[in-house]
Amino acid sequence: MKKSSILMIVSGAVMAVGIVLIISGFLSSAVSVSKDGIRFLDERIETFFDEVGDTPFGFGFSGRLSASASYEGPVSQITVDVADADVLLIPTDEAAYRIEAAYSEDSPVTMEQNGSQIAIRQVSRSGLHLFYWQSGGGAQVKLYIPKGASGNDITIGTQSGDITWKLDWKAAETVSLSSVSGDIRGGSITASTLALSSTSGEISGTACTEFFELSTTSGDIRMDMEQVRRLNASSVSGDLSLNGAVGTSAEISTVSGDVLLSLGDSPSQYTLLFNSVSGDSSISGADLSDLQSGPVPLRIGTTSGDLSVQFSFPS
Repeated sequence: MKKSSILMIVSGAVMAVGIVLIISGFLSSAVSVSKDGIRFLDERIETFFDEVGDTPFGFGFSGRLSASASYEGPVSQITVDVADADVLLIPTDEAAYRIEAAYSEDSPVTMEQNGSQIAIRQVSRSGLHLFYWQSGGGAQVKLYIPKGASGNDITIGTQSGDITWKLDWKAAETVSLSSVSGDIRGGSITASTLALSSTSGEISGTACTEFFELSTTSGDIRMDMEQVRRLNASSVSGDLSLNGAVGTSAEISTVSGDVLLSLGDSPSQYTLLFNSVSGDSSISGADLSDLQSGPVPLRIGTTSGDLSVQFSFPS
């Protein structure tokens, strides 16, 4: 190889390293990055990137936007359908439903009311995004729900965003919370019908409901049950840990996930029906003979997952 060619290669490499160092130094001194997105430390820099942020391929730095809305009157249905936005459900003493949203300009959150129905949606992103903060990451929707609200159905779905409810949430008729990879968690939640589902995210909290439906693929479930009458829980490989009591019936199934069922009432209330191909079972705090003729059937099936039933009922 000629000496001139070698010099050109070396010069190009030095220039590339220099450019990377300059950009790194610029970003460390001019940009603050957190879970809430990117913040420029100089207004002139922020203005510049806002102007170039609308290029067809999204090479700029999208700005952060916010929106809010308040809805009076009876509400029969609330639907939230977002991609990567986290959803926070907050009981409030206010009479109106209030929504606050923060998002990037290329992944806007829209809100609309049609009669007694409220719909909140996040528009799908478009273009090529090179950085997390360009893709709408860190978006959040806060939904303030009047504590005395009743007679409404709430359906919330996310792709990667978490769903969280604050404190003790006494919801209405039907609550359905689902996510693909986001977690679903909170304090106590009360509803006539409660459905929680996730593909790989974890589910945790306390349920008080007539009918409780749980489902996951690989995410783990850890739930306390208060006054749950009917339980239907399923998993592929995620583990199920359920603590409390069941009033009428329980149907639990997994493929390879383990089941831990901790019950706080008398073993004589239950009839255990366990079926597994290769999974093991264990019972503590009671004998199998105590679980043969109770009025509440516990139907539990696994392929290779293990079952552990624990009773803490005082003797």
